[in-house]
Amino acid sequence: MREGQREVRAQGVGAAKCEPGILVRQAGNRERIDVAQNLGYVAVILSANAALFLALPIWLLELSGWWSLLALPLALTAIPHWGLIHEAVHGVLHPNRRMNRTLGQFLGIPFLCPYNILRAGHLCHHALNGRPSDRPELYEPARGGLGVRAFYYFRLFFGLYGGELFCTLLCFVPRQRLRRITRRLAYDGNSDSLQMPDIVERQLTDPRPLMLLRLEATAIVLLVGGSLVLYGPWFPVLLAALILRGMLISFLDNAPHYGTALGDIRQGHDLGLHPGWRRLVMNGNFHGTHHRHPTLPWTAWPQRFHDDGASFAGGYFRHPLRQLRGPIALQQLESAVGAPVSAATGA
Repeated sequence: MREGQREVRAQGVGAAKCEPGILVRQAGNRERIDVAQNLGYVAVILSANAALFLALPIWLLELSGWWSLLALPLALTAIPHWGLIHEAVHGVLHPNRRMNRTLGQFLGIPFLCPYNILRAGHLCHHALNGRPSDRPELYEPARGGLGVRAFYYFRLFFGLYGGELFCTLLCFVPRQRLRRITRRLAYDGNSDSLQMPDIVERQLTDPRPLMLLRLEATAIVLLVGGSLVLYGPWFPVLLAALILRGMLISFLDNAPHYGTALGDIRQGHDLGLHPGWRRLVMNGNFHGTHHRHPTLPWTAWPQRFHDDGASFAGGYFRHPLRQLRGPIALQQLESAVGAPVSAATGA
């Protein structure tokens, strides 16, 4: 147990707040945050969501049904939308800590998942990176079969985002039951989960965090419900946009880690993308650089990638297609440090 505690702290996950160390920017980190650019992105993303949830049903669709096609580019903004939330999670969206969190919470509502749920899930990903629990494509051969493949492809094409939507509804279940659910979602019972079940449980189900979660979840339900009413017979337009959003988020989520070796918490692929496209995805192609330097803001990743002497593992658009190969038996992978999988997992 003490070894596990030391390892969690070494990876930058504080026992109480999951904030100190290498995962979240601290006051002493002087890497410059481009506040003006970040706020500009926030304004664009919130405006895009206002158009999707309000302007389209109230005004634009009344002018012409052709405006329904606008839902397609609006759904594509899911990538920079998550990018901004991601910056807030790591404390690099705004240098003022309270403003950083507030912006994250406002961005989480049109993303349709409370900010603290997204935050806890992502920091859990960093803490457990390189471990089987955090790798959705891996499975035990004894448990393989059609069910494993079906669940894998469901998660790949929508299930990851669908799970985040479901977590929004879980905020309303009684606290004691929510505590048990939260621990299970944080891989409670897995040999490689470290202290994450305890950390995530406290972050999400202590009285004050739970109150905030329920306020944000209520705002989300009102937003979606109100928007569906406004769309009326045009409601399939909103549903199609949210399904496309979910497909993008789910398909890209594990792409930089798919099929890579276990054992390295900093593991992740950098993917090649034309400089003209990088700002549209907020440099999300530098995923490996982010894992090596998780407190750097997104604007610093390209230069740090160059300074590290790193290389691209593939193309941003082509590399994720490797996931279509399907789930991978755990024993097919070897530890990044050359140890067998059983040693890397503690099994």
